[in-house]
Amino acid sequence: MKQWVQTGKLQKVNDMLVEKLRYYALATEDYLEIYFRKLEGVPKSLLQSMRYSIYAGGKRLRPALCLGTFEIFSREKIDTAVIFAASIEMIHTYSLIHDDLPAMDDDDIRRGKPSNHMVFGEAGAILAGDALLNSAMENLMLSIKGENINAKTKAARIIMEAAGPMGLIGGQSLDIIGADDSDSLNIIYVMKTGALIKGAVLAGGILGGCSKKDEIALSKYADNLGCAFQIKDDIL
Repeated sequence: MKQWVQTGKLQKVNDMLVEKLRYYALATEDYLEIYFRKLEGVPKSLLQSMRYSIYAGGKRLRPALCLGTFEIFSREKIDTAVIFAASIEMIHTYSLIHDDLPAMDDDDIRRGKPSNHMVFGEAGAILAGDALLNSAMENLMLSIKGENINAKTKAARIIMEAAGPMGLIGGQSLDIIGADDSDSLNIIYVMKTGALIKGAVLAGGILGGCSKKDEIALSKYADNLGCAFQIKDDIL
């Protein structure tokens, strides 16, 4: 490490990583913008609420994990995977909107800005979250066409499961009840935060053509990353 710092290699690696993350974020946001422009007939207030939170300054970490893993296993352009990455970001954003509600975590500020319900009201926030979740699922279904149907179907199923009662929603339910010990706390971490991170990593790998052995390795990596991410978030 000391040698890397002295030679400037560590800084170069860091710069490359930052640039790559920016590339993944822009690719995801470009797709999201195209998607939102196509939402003709959606009530103006609902669309504003959806866009308010989707563009509220997120790091796009989960899409980056999906796209980065895809590029590890595929030489193809990320066009196919970006549809899944954008859907994952919609799911993540919906979960944040609902998390902030008074009946849940009751947070008035998200990423330095008023939470969705502080701007659009509780009903508006609930509906925006519902709309983003449904949009993500519809988007995933529409992506299952052309080549690699089996991989796309499997990746979509993994993301849907990660967002459901055995994943994100189940974890949030347990979080409301509270943890009695370290084991139950770890279950919350795995489900509430880790599930969608794991879904993003596995979806990217599967879309890229990873092997069964690779899936196992990616799964272990994602489990550890999700746990570490939630621990850091709780400390902050």
